[in-house]
Amino acid sequence: MEALTDAERATLSQLQAIMNDQGDVDTQISLLQSVDWDLQAATQMIYGDERPPAPRVPTTRRDEEEARPLMEPMEIDDTLVFGTQPPRTATYAFPGGRNAGPGRVGGLGLFSLLMAPFSITLNILSSLLHFVFRVLRIPFPRLRLGAGSAGSSYRSGRRGSYSDDPAVVAERWVRELEEETGAMCISKAALIDAQGNGNGVAGESEAGPSSGSGLVRRHAAKTKTLPDFFLGGYDAALKAAQRDAKVLCVILTSEEHDDVPAFRRDVLTDPEFVRVLTDNQMLVWGGDVRERDGYQAALKLGVTTYPFVAFMSLYARRDGPDALTVITRHSGPPTSITSASALCGHITGTVLPRVAPVLNRKRAEQRSREYERKLREDQDRAYAESQVKDYERIVKHRAEEQRKREEEQARRLEAQRREELAQAAAAERQRREDQKMAWRRYARRMLVREEIPGSTTAVSIKIRMPSGKQLVRRFERTDTVTSLYAFVASQFIPEGELPEDDPLEPPGGGEFGKNVEDHDWDWEFQLAVAFPKSVIGWTKGDRKTIGDVGVLKGGGNLVVEMQRPIETGASTVLTDEDDDETASEDSE
Repeated sequence: MEALTDAERATLSQLQAIMNDQGDVDTQISLLQSVDWDLQAATQMIYGDERPPAPRVPTTRRDEEEARPLMEPMEIDDTLVFGTQPPRTATYAFPGGRNAGPGRVGGLGLFSLLMAPFSITLNILSSLLHFVFRVLRIPFPRLRLGAGSAGSSYRSGRRGSYSDDPAVVAERWVRELEEETGAMCISKAALIDAQGNGNGVAGESEAGPSSGSGLVRRHAAKTKTLPDFFLGGYDAALKAAQRDAKVLCVILTSEEHDDVPAFRRDVLTDPEFVRVLTDNQMLVWGGDVRERDGYQAALKLGVTTYPFVAFMSLYARRDGPDALTVITRHSGPPTSITSASALCGHITGTVLPRVAPVLNRKRAEQRSREYERKLREDQDRAYAESQVKDYERIVKHRAEEQRKREEEQARRLEAQRREELAQAAAAERQRREDQKMAWRRYARRMLVREEIPGSTTAVSIKIRMPSGKQLVRRFERTDTVTSLYAFVASQFIPEGELPEDDPLEPPGGGEFGKNVEDHDWDWEFQLAVAFPKSVIGWTKGDRKTIGDVGVLKGGGNLVVEMQRPIETGASTVLTDEDDDETASEDSE
């Protein structure tokens, strides 16, 4: 014990108070050390899911100081609030018949056994009356038959459930409060009125004010109202009050205390009290000490007398940040400082003036943070929108550039293809011209014979070329028309190509045999007599001679009519349409 700190001694004293001074001190110290001096964890390890017994009632000021849980140090003097009236002794009732309080002894005595039949009968009658009054929506006072009665033990055992969710327990407590007082939470009444006027709004199911519970659809004719209770655990209510910068009103009751029904009926349903709580947007949380959450709240607040009301709020500290602190505490019968008028006056005259500067500052800070948060969200949204627009603009610009590049590439490919086609066509034309030129030179060697000087059978033929040049040559009458055409074709051979260099074999190889006239010559021109107009045609395989042509028997004048241009290497020979006029003038 000497090695323990003051805080560890206080925790050990609280555990001993919970265990009613049962157990070995060394064992208790070892247990607390194993859970790092966590009183709640140690209590759960000892009792498990069963409700631990209530701490013994302190009998002296020293015992009361040792049994009180550690709380946030407060710099507020509440002597004027409590007055000179000493706190009343608390009486707790827990499952399993364990009761704490002066004069309370667990178990059933002889008197209780004798009174059991009467107690059972009275309990049945009370249940029937309670059911009838509940159907008629009439407040029904609760009858108490003593801690040792079967009904009380059963009810306590049913309520003490460690597995209940805090929100469910809080809603059940509010429901029973409504059933007992015949009142309704103020927001529920407003919601029912709105639904009756056709403006109903669905409530929420999450932890919060009691207007969101499943009891919304009640009879709309109620006149009494209750404050809106926070539907959640005690710790959740503390966090909500700190987060929202609100005053938290904690209300704790004990089913075994005689002053609680009057407090519920007269104080909690008082219109002025409800109005003050609602107008000042105070957060109200209530519970019964027989429930786990209510018991823990009573343990943390060091409650010894019921009904109990505490006001908690953020409070400025000299040596640290603002902390949630118990501003004032009220306990006792509803005819004393827990009356509706006393509580209303205390709220408006003491609580609100004390906490208003801190709460106003906190709310201003919250509004500033909310404004900054909204401003950041707007800036982030504007920045994101600008990024999206910039991205879209970049994507559009890139797509446009890509389209232009593709079009330019397509144009280049098309121009390249056309150029390649033109080059291929030009190469093909050149190849054909070269081949035709080779055939002309071959024809000059094979078909054009030299003139025979002094021949009496030769006739003189004058030939006008498309270029205007006139040729005069003597042909034998036995020369074929093919040789005449071959002579004219030889005039298209460039001057640099000498006759002695003409090929001895046809282009591409092969032989014609003995008759060279059998080749399908492509002369690209025709010979005609200008006047009268007649054409001296050439046909493949036709061996007609010059003497066989009537207009050429004695010689004549011929005009070369081009069927298509011929490349001669120096110039291009025009077609017959271009030199018709020249030929006509020459024939005249």
